[in-house]
Amino acid sequence: MTVVMLAAGTSSRMGKRNKMLLPYKGIPMVAHCCMQALFFLESKGFQNTLLVATGYMKDEVEKALQPCMEYARNSKANMKMKLIHNADYLEGQYSSAACAVKDVPEGEDFFISLADMPFVSPSNYEALIPLLKDHDAVRPFITNEANAGQRIPGHPVLLSSRMRKAIEENPYIGSVNRLLKDYDVHEVVFKDTSWTFDVDNPQTYETLSM
Repeated sequence: MTVVMLAAGTSSRMGKRNKMLLPYKGIPMVAHCCMQALFFLESKGFQNTLLVATGYMKDEVEKALQPCMEYARNSKANMKMKLIHNADYLEGQYSSAACAVKDVPEGEDFFISLADMPFVSPSNYEALIPLLKDHDAVRPFITNEANAGQRIPGHPVLLSSRMRKAIEENPYIGSVNRLLKDYDVHEVVFKDTSWTFDVDNPQTYETLSM
């Protein structure tokens, strides 16, 4: 199994700070999110892969991810972790997804996850696996009293192996959300806000318990 982690954005709403590099639980946020993905992949057996799409502040983000790379190399599960630079990261999140999925092994289902969602844990990934079945994708949503029952889409998203080609062949569609509207997506509703909490601005970052 493969996790595609998107970590290429410019963090424009954070002001002068790159949220990927902000500390959370003693390490940069991008490293924390990647470690959670690695813990999940390690629990699934041998030769699973984490692909990380970088872009903005590439060198600094890659440096922050070196401990994760070392963890993957030393794992008895023989995991692979690859950093993939998206030179077109200014074109948006979809361009990073399209860049990274090219390295998803043929015939393998994969997740798309975001490196600014620190509450996503191995259990989030695990919960989606038995739900994929013959669907093209499984997409989590949340609904609770705080959002007046409105359904809010979340991450990670689990996609079937055939969706790799669909992403690659639709470079101008703009977002994975828009692409999925044309496919069989199993939508699952949760109440846990870990599926939707992302660090977009200084206010949301300040709510984190360090």
